[in-house]
Amino acid sequence: MMFNKRHILLTIYLASLLLAKAFPMNDTLRIGANERTAGRINGTVTNVEGAPLGGVIVRAIHLPDSIVKGGAATDTLGAYEIDPLPFGDYILKCDAIGYTKGFLRFTVAEDKPIISANPIRIDITDFSLGEAIVVGKVPLVTVTDDTVAYNASALVTAEGAMAEELITQIPGAEITDDGKIKINGKEYSKILVDGKEFFGDDMAATLQNLPANIVRRIKTYDRRSDRARLTGIDDGEEHNVIDIEVKKDMFKGLVGNVGLSMGNYDRYAERANVNKFRSNQHAAIVANLNNVNNPAFSERGNGASNASRQARTGYTASKSVGFTYAKDKKKVYKISGNVRYSFSDADNESERHTETKYASGAEYYSDNKSRSDRKRHELNANFEWEWHPDTLTTIQIRPNFSYNETDNSSQSRGIASRWLGKDTDTLQTTNSTNSLNVNGSDGLSASTSLLFFRRLSRTGRNISFSGSFSYSNNDQTTNVRNFATYNLRPLLNRNYDRFIDGNTYRYSYAAGFNYTEPLFKKTYLQLRYNLNYSYSKTDRLGYEFKHEPEDTIFAISDIDWSNIPIDTTLSNITTNRYLSHSFNLSMRHITTKMNLNYGIHFNPRTNEANYILGQRMDKGLVKQSLKNWAPNLHFKYRFTKRNSLDFNYNGNSSEPNVEQLQELIDKTNPQYIRYGNPNLKPMFTHRLNATFNMYGEKSHRSLVTNWGYSNTSNAVSTMSFSESATGFRISKLMNVNGQWSMNGNINFNMPLDSMQRWNFSTVSSCSYNENTNFNSTPLTNKKLRNLNITSLQDIAFEDIDALKDEARVNHTSSVRLHQSLGLRFRNKGFSWRIGGDMSYYKIRNSVKNGLSRETFDYTVSANFQAELPLNMQVSTTANFNSRHGYSSSIQKNICVWNAQLSKRLFKHNAGVLSFQIFDILHQRTNIVRTINALSISDTKQLMLKNYFLLSFQYNFNTLRNKRHMARNNNQRNQQNNRNGINNRNNRNNRTGNNMRGNFQNRMGNWR
Repeated sequence: MMFNKRHILLTIYLASLLLAKAFPMNDTLRIGANERTAGRINGTVTNVEGAPLGGVIVRAIHLPDSIVKGGAATDTLGAYEIDPLPFGDYILKCDAIGYTKGFLRFTVAEDKPIISANPIRIDITDFSLGEAIVVGKVPLVTVTDDTVAYNASALVTAEGAMAEELITQIPGAEITDDGKIKINGKEYSKILVDGKEFFGDDMAATLQNLPANIVRRIKTYDRRSDRARLTGIDDGEEHNVIDIEVKKDMFKGLVGNVGLSMGNYDRYAERANVNKFRSNQHAAIVANLNNVNNPAFSERGNGASNASRQARTGYTASKSVGFTYAKDKKKVYKISGNVRYSFSDADNESERHTETKYASGAEYYSDNKSRSDRKRHELNANFEWEWHPDTLTTIQIRPNFSYNETDNSSQSRGIASRWLGKDTDTLQTTNSTNSLNVNGSDGLSASTSLLFFRRLSRTGRNISFSGSFSYSNNDQTTNVRNFATYNLRPLLNRNYDRFIDGNTYRYSYAAGFNYTEPLFKKTYLQLRYNLNYSYSKTDRLGYEFKHEPEDTIFAISDIDWSNIPIDTTLSNITTNRYLSHSFNLSMRHITTKMNLNYGIHFNPRTNEANYILGQRMDKGLVKQSLKNWAPNLHFKYRFTKRNSLDFNYNGNSSEPNVEQLQELIDKTNPQYIRYGNPNLKPMFTHRLNATFNMYGEKSHRSLVTNWGYSNTSNAVSTMSFSESATGFRISKLMNVNGQWSMNGNINFNMPLDSMQRWNFSTVSSCSYNENTNFNSTPLTNKKLRNLNITSLQDIAFEDIDALKDEARVNHTSSVRLHQSLGLRFRNKGFSWRIGGDMSYYKIRNSVKNGLSRETFDYTVSANFQAELPLNMQVSTTANFNSRHGYSSSIQKNICVWNAQLSKRLFKHNAGVLSFQIFDILHQRTNIVRTINALSISDTKQLMLKNYFLLSFQYNFNTLRNKRHMARNNNQRNQQNNRNGINNRNNRNNRTGNNMRGNFQNRMGNWR
């Protein structure tokens, strides 16, 4: 009897443990049974030996309609959970490359909402190659609808790399010097992490602070505007976005790293980032400190570059810290926000060679050397809140804030010459300059936007209202001292010392209304109206100091401003008002394979400029009005889920910026005075784009093509004049027609074997641009006298139009061709890539003797990475560039070679000790070619050349540690249970033997 009691108690105890594990007391289970409509399933996937498998795709397929109701990917311990799952019968399907498929049938019911499934075992799919077993790899590229996904595990990166290195490994991807990201010719304006904001529009913040080893996939697609996503009606306002998908096993834990690097020449780099990911939220704290030209945040606001890569030239020391948070509680609310601060101190040097040719045959050459020192502080904050008070209503608010301070000083020396002709074939010096520029600026900007959306019926009827407001205030001071010598006209020799005190103030607001009405099945009518108003004021006061050339530059704070009159030729106070109305009527038709949206757009707008101070004070108020009509069309056809065609046309207007509308833009350089034009008209641009995606699910071949065309009316161009004896130039902005461009890109990827170890990629692109401007031949002294002008230096804005007859229309056409080939190989512990690029560029001018130049750029690149014994890794990259068609001062052949050796340390390889050496051959350089109608400039900038870093990085993952501890505890518990059962069995056996012995003894005694 005692034996039965023990078994009964043991059974009750084990059952209670299983019930407690399967039905934890949480908020979900406190919901009454009559309120529950869904449950969940969890379990593990292992191989036939019972080892956990990570990265297995698990889908819950509803029966009998075969609709996928949910899915997940297993983590590093093979665990998965699909939540929620509506009540019903299901088949669980497990897919993993290189493994057989696994299936499990189950039912989620009201009386059993939570299913803890038994482990699903799947076997390796082997390919008979003698005795070898080859395990499949993930494809490099997959395409679904308009989404192109690149698998991070198929890209080659070194230990400790950030997400930026993954982007550069994508076929057809490039990060330009100004920080723009282009993939297959398309420019991307935003980076998301798991579909959520990470650091707002700051792409550099994401690329420089997100570790590459936590990235699963990089997806690219066109993201519609907030209004279009809510209404379901395409408004043509799409943005190309990059969406970085984080590995699922990084969820529910802290993931990050801390790194310290020291090198020669006092180089250092410190980095720390902590990320917390969950299925519906993420948070991150990042900090950076380095002097290796690696700023972690982009620059915004007044006088800032568009992204961080601009600072890759020269020597830059930077500090930054940032925090970001996002949470998406589906169908209830969504919040995200970030705050970031950065400081940079940049020293730069550059050399520029410029060649200018005119229709008359005159040729001019100039050489300039400059150096600068720039310090900048910046603080940015962004926030987004989206609320769903009920299932029909959505409210969205987005405030932003930015503040920056910049101090900059620069010095330059230049010399200019003119060619005396074929007879002498010599150069004659026309002028030389030496200038010093000190300026400071600070800017404040803030904005907010509001969107209210309401569904009025289930049939597609909805209404939305939107509004926005923005404010900016920028102060800037500039002190320029310039010493100019004119060899052919010494009477014009002058020393300039000018001070400009400027302020630009701007505010704008916008309001919009949108209504959608279902007409009949799958067809909708949309009415849309938008109002945009902006006001700006430019307050620019200029002073010119009279003193001897040998006087030193004095502090601005020591000046007695009461004794210095304002120089009206350097000053300008202008206000500008811009008002735009936009009316749009469109139709949308939807089928399972087709999406057609077409309509018409009407855009009346007015622009008013009021001149308060300057040479145009007598003009007072100048007003202009324009109207534009344009159709819009968006057509998308899905041949299959992975093959689609997307065609889009739209037209939109944009007003000139505040600087362009100024009469005087910049007169601080006495050699080149730039004038704006208060009479500039708003521009209107027509854009046409087509994209075709094709992907073979079995062959893993992908083809992505896109083509584009744009044409701009009233485009802003320049009218330029120059003097033959001094080389002095002036330019004035004006509206022109005839600006258009077209481009095309083809990207093809294919594996060369069934196991995806070998991969071939090719990218072909071409572009053609046509621009229009006005230029004159150099004006001789005689011509200037005939025009009653002593020198262009003293010409008034009103008198520039008197020179129009001297200007000639010039059409500049340029063509660019690019071809790239790449071959990749990857296997366990070994991977490499080799690629070749060829770029051809040609420019032609319509004027006689105008510049026509062509260049060829060839690049051969190689990446190599291998696992070594003792848990070590070696990686290296090399890029060889050969240039043809550049100026003689530009180095033609350059090879940049970097290498890294790393050693993994500690449990779970948490530590990485590495030695990196950059530019081993001391050949790194940066050359930028700038071409306009008459001139070609080649600029060589200072670069951070050969140096090395000894680095230590510690990677932490609290989820991994918790799971490791849990697994050890489970193993210990299982072992203890086994030991306990064995002990009980032994005791039971002993008890049984004793009982049987006693019984036999008693029976023997009875016999």
